[in-house]
Amino acid sequence: MSISVEAIYENGVLKPTQALPLMEHEHVRVTVHSTVEARLEAATEAERIVRRSYGLLG
Repeated sequence: MSISVEAIYENGVLKPTQALPLMEHEHVRVTVHSTVEARLEAATEAERIVRRSYGLLG
């Protein structure tokens, strides 16, 4: 089973923002993608686009 949920990191613990369909003490594998990092990557891509197109219009 694979699910994707939002979570908040507080006091060293990831806290899901919704209930998870898991049994108590069930082992899981977690992959973390920071939303801050995603926003920075999007901004960087936008900056590259602007730099490539700079000066094309007179």
